[in-house]
Amino acid sequence: MVMMDRCDGDNPYADFAYSDEEAERALAETREDFATVSKVVSPLIDPIPGVGHAKALLHLAAGDTDGAKEAFLASTKTTAVMGVGAAVFVVAGPVGAVVAGVETGAVWDTGAMLASDGERCNGLWKIADTAKNDPTNVLGYVQGGVGMVGDGLTGYAGGKTVERMTRYLQLHNFVFYMFL
Repeated sequence: MVMMDRCDGDNPYADFAYSDEEAERALAETREDFATVSKVVSPLIDPIPGVGHAKALLHLAAGDTDGAKEAFLASTKTTAVMGVGAAVFVVAGPVGAVVAGVETGAVWDTGAMLASDGERCNGLWKIADTAKNDPTNVLGYVQGGVGMVGDGLTGYAGGKTVERMTRYLQLHNFVFYMFL
């Protein structure tokens, strides 16, 4: 039996006890709640560069290699899409950064799909998979389209970051050389 000791003499609820079964059930419910929260929060945190990489290390430390792989791949994809978008923005402007972001995401998604034997379908491949296997699944089309739009916006964000950094350096009289 799990006993909680009285900590405050004035609190009538301080003394209570749980049977071992009740304690195990409460622990199981807590684990289920944590798993549900994790399913909602992980897709929001994993793609953030640096944060997703740190989360991947925490998953590895906890022995969760699948969670580590998901977090690492999502944050690395975002890093790649932003980096290419930033580089292309310098040469081709905002439209080029968006197109480069979509293209980089598509190349990444192709590699991920091939490496996972078709189990990991995102972006354009999600749309193609939905059209082939479940053409009435509107959510599949939306998820694929949102992924592609997200890649484009991420490329654009990388480009705008470079633009702002360049403007800051120019305003503060830093010597800034760019070789193209």
